[in-house]
Amino acid sequence: MSPLPSNLLHLISDSIVVVDSKGIIIWVNNSITKLLGYQPAELQGKTVEYLIPKRYREKHIPIRNAFISHPSERSMETASGLWAVDKNKNEIPVTIELNHYEKSGNLYTVCSIRTLTEKELVASALYKMQERLEFSQSLAHVGTWDWDIINETLVWTDEIYRIFGLTPQEFGASYEGFLNFIHPDDRQSVIDAVNNAIADDTPYEIIHRVIQPSGEIKHVQEKGRVIRDENSTPIRMIGAVLDITQQIKNEEKLTQLAHFDELTLLPNRTLCRQEIEARITKAQLNKKNFTILYVDLDNFKYINDTQGHLIGDEFLHEIAIILSNNLPKNAYLARLGGDEFILISDLYDYNTDTDKQNRLFCEKIIKLLQVRKSYTNCVVDITASIGIALFPLHGQDFKELLSSADQAMYQVKLKGKNNYELYNPDIEEKKIHQLRLISDMHTSLKNGDFQVYYQAKQSLKNNTLVGCEALVRWEHPELGKLSPIEFIPLAESSGLIIPIGKYVLEKACQFAKNWHKHSTLPFTVSINVSAAQLEAEYFVDDVKESIKKSGINGDQIELEITESLLMENIETTIKTLFKLKSLGVAISIDDFGTGYSSLSYLKKLPVDTLKIDKSFIDGLPSTGDDSVIVSSIVALANSLQLKTVAEGVENQEQKVFLSALGCDTLQGYLYSKPIPENEFHLKFGCSQY
Repeated sequence: MSPLPSNLLHLISDSIVVVDSKGIIIWVNNSITKLLGYQPAELQGKTVEYLIPKRYREKHIPIRNAFISHPSERSMETASGLWAVDKNKNEIPVTIELNHYEKSGNLYTVCSIRTLTEKELVASALYKMQERLEFSQSLAHVGTWDWDIINETLVWTDEIYRIFGLTPQEFGASYEGFLNFIHPDDRQSVIDAVNNAIADDTPYEIIHRVIQPSGEIKHVQEKGRVIRDENSTPIRMIGAVLDITQQIKNEEKLTQLAHFDELTLLPNRTLCRQEIEARITKAQLNKKNFTILYVDLDNFKYINDTQGHLIGDEFLHEIAIILSNNLPKNAYLARLGGDEFILISDLYDYNTDTDKQNRLFCEKIIKLLQVRKSYTNCVVDITASIGIALFPLHGQDFKELLSSADQAMYQVKLKGKNNYELYNPDIEEKKIHQLRLISDMHTSLKNGDFQVYYQAKQSLKNNTLVGCEALVRWEHPELGKLSPIEFIPLAESSGLIIPIGKYVLEKACQFAKNWHKHSTLPFTVSINVSAAQLEAEYFVDDVKESIKKSGINGDQIELEITESLLMENIETTIKTLFKLKSLGVAISIDDFGTGYSSLSYLKKLPVDTLKIDKSFIDGLPSTGDDSVIVSSIVALANSLQLKTVAEGVENQEQKVFLSALGCDTLQGYLYSKPIPENEFHLKFGCSQY
């Protein structure tokens, strides 16, 4: 029984379907037969989903329940794509209106259904096309516009509103209103493009910026063309706006990655090259000069090796900030990679004043980059080596200038680091000579051209022989005897110091064995240890093997390690030294007083002897400063129960002064110069050898 006046509802041309709160059809008017072919009685008792296409039924149930539980009027317009199923299972496009009706405490839904007219079908199709167009434009970030030139009105699609950050109510829908949102710097270019398109009857295309009400800037690519009437009068312009903001950002990111160092944000090698080439062009036109400083950090690798690359990267970032904050006017800073930086300066101009400025700038950098980094397991002292090249004196292009500056920096490294040097053309010839020596060292190692000399040490207590120092010598097959000062740095830089050091170690141990065959007096052979050897993981094993192979006791040799080397990686060095001490060998700190060891670390080191550097002995006893330093070192050693050796003693006055201080041992030409093994045995009483 219908809750509504059935006689009235049967007169309505729309099909009326009444559904209870459970979605069951309880009444249908006669118009349903014309619409769907059903008799009203055929539908009563069925759920309303019976009239819905199968593909929609499952989704429709929760929608229907939600509508019943929240009563409201609801119109489903023609654009909604609604379909009903007729008796022959055909799908018919329909529009539906829903209302609630309550009677006797029961809630019903009244559905008014009608088929779409041809006009509505066309409108529905157009609406769907518009929806798809808007959706496509949204996906592509492109919108279209239509400007009525005669009536001065402008129509935009939704995507343009989104690009401009507007709602339709905020826009004046005029060409002038559109111009107001163009970036002021781009506005005239847009006006000119539009005017030229109208005047020349040609399409235009332009990239410009849009400022949204929020202040956000969008980059857009705009295209437009003119539509004219039969009299060729421009009446409309139509066009499109493409949002290319993300594309611009991506291009900027690629440019950043291609031209700037990601870690320090400084220009990279590519951009540095462009800058140098631009300055070359400018310098040639103006007949000016400029300077390139090649800055390389000393000891930086110890931070990476001990703390890891992340900590190393943080430090490089700090260095970049320090340099950036201290640049002179018109200077340019770039990072080549690793711990290498390039500074381009206009300070040098071939005259005394600007040369002085340039040198002062280099000294300033040297001072700024003297940084001590304290970590939980070590202390690392960073300095800088700077090579200087001048345009056009030292190179006509980027490659030549960079090479010259690099070679000058390399010379600073060889001379002890922490300084600066101007490129010298002789460097090239010297470098070739050095490369030849490195090659010859490989051959000489195989041919036995290296020898070990021994310099005796004398006790200042009783003037007796107490030991010697093993010193490598090279008898070059063509160049003759070469000074260790000439080839040792090359051996260290090339890595050949490892096999050379092992050779000296083995020879020294064998020398100790031979000596003790003929003497029972205390005698220790000292052997210098390089940084590369000490860092090598197998060095302790090499020492152990050499001792075992020669058949000596560990206490018959002493390893000399420079003070600066000890402090480069102090915690790791301490561990290595304790391993060496476990073999019975003695440890001596060479060149003591020239480095930067602190008392706190000196107490931790398993050291037996402090060897006073020759530079302090030379001025004795007349030079006051040297006397004070040597006296302090001897006193320090005595307080720590360490022995002292004075190296480079050349006269009797020095010996007397050292003896009075309480120094234990001397080494120098006063007692003996370095001599071959056979001469050493003959000179110091072992004639049986």
